[in-house]
Amino acid sequence: MQSIKRSLAILNGQTPHSRAKGTGMTETPDMLQTAASPDIILPPPRHTELGIMRSVEVQAASALPEQADAVIIGAGICGVLTACNLAKQGKKIVVLEKGEIACESSSKAFGWVSQLLNSVHKVKLTRRSKSLWRELQQEIGDLGYREQSISYFAESAEEFAFYQEWLASVQPEADTDIQILAADQVGQLAPEFTGQCYGAITAPSDGCIEPVLTTAAVAEYAKRLGVVFVTHCAARGLDIQNRQVKGVFTEKGYIRTSQAVSAVNTWTRIFCAHHGIDVPQLYVVMSMGRVEDFQGGPAGCGGKGAFAWRKQVDGGYSLGLVTGMSAPISRDALRLFNKFLPIQKMLGGSKGVKINFGQNTLNDWKIKRSWNHHHSSPFEAHRVFTGTVDLSAAESSKQQMAAYFPELKNQPIAEHWCGTVAFTQDNAPIASAVQDIEGFYVLMASGYGFSWGPALAEMLSGMMLGLPEHPDADTFRLSRFSDGTVLEPQL
Repeated sequence: MQSIKRSLAILNGQTPHSRAKGTGMTETPDMLQTAASPDIILPPPRHTELGIMRSVEVQAASALPEQADAVIIGAGICGVLTACNLAKQGKKIVVLEKGEIACESSSKAFGWVSQLLNSVHKVKLTRRSKSLWRELQQEIGDLGYREQSISYFAESAEEFAFYQEWLASVQPEADTDIQILAADQVGQLAPEFTGQCYGAITAPSDGCIEPVLTTAAVAEYAKRLGVVFVTHCAARGLDIQNRQVKGVFTEKGYIRTSQAVSAVNTWTRIFCAHHGIDVPQLYVVMSMGRVEDFQGGPAGCGGKGAFAWRKQVDGGYSLGLVTGMSAPISRDALRLFNKFLPIQKMLGGSKGVKINFGQNTLNDWKIKRSWNHHHSSPFEAHRVFTGTVDLSAAESSKQQMAAYFPELKNQPIAEHWCGTVAFTQDNAPIASAVQDIEGFYVLMASGYGFSWGPALAEMLSGMMLGLPEHPDADTFRLSRFSDGTVLEPQL
């Protein structure tokens, strides 16, 4: 508890370690326009027995409860938000996590909350998620969420035309403040910009979160609502009797429940396959880095193919690549090659997704695919699965970005990290009950968990509570992969 309180105080510039110049916050009613300030210090990575953790530590229960109304498997942002929603309705919720809270993708994400260049159904999810982030931040306190714009620069006339076509295609679902800027207007978007481009698209009300803080802060809130978190506790599988969930087998024993949610992100295919459920899912590894605060950098978030940035609340910058993620040649990649070929082409082929035959591939092939509930599972053998860092990714992003923002050129990379990004066959999320297994649900964001997670968690928790069906629930059902109605792959 003290660690998260300290970090949230740091976020507001209220600790002895902060310079005594005030909070560094712009006073607005909803606190969404958080000004970057050197007075704000984000907590450094932690060295633990599980490796380096980027998330703030959250204290969890040591013992497994005997019973729960629902068990959430996975303490990433989607699982934690679902737990909050259910607990608010008086449900007794237990969240199981094989490692630490937010130890994988949720603490290693890039941090954008964006609707730009996404399909219509994802645009709708993002708009709802932004509304939910505002509500949650007003209720809990500062989560590091702010709406300070995301922009893409066009590298070619064709790309600029694509921006225009995309904006026309998603109206009226997209925010009305999205703008297309011609080349001679880009300077008004970023006065420090010195490069050449064909124009840009910008969404002023899109924004970002701080991955090291946000999930931990929501988890602390969930604990106040009565949610019990049990960490270092892998869920080995479900107890299914007569096609109904009766409980969950874990490494710490058995817990009775009538509802269970797989919110395990990268592990979705493996966990579900253990119960005979085929989820067409693969993952890529995205390497990132950061530089410390410096003068002359751009505000908000943005990028183009060769680079991407997110300005942090402490004034530093997270750096990565819009394209060029590493795709391990896993067993599933070979099995699902034809199904995922459209997505690979959509993401730019070999330039957009780099095929990897190195350590990431070796790590994946070591994961066993069958086990007994009463013996060790692959989730215990791989408590934190994030891939191998490509040290060149952040440096390449920095050099490419420096051509447009020269003050960045001589800034050293202060930290490197990587995380996995999971995708479904149609690149769309899953928020669904599982057919033929009463009480089992699957939740998977498929990409930007912080952009879609709040809306998906709201949708799934509504299903679990027996509320009227969400109007978009049919779009994200799991059965679309087996009944021939899979979506057309889109960004």
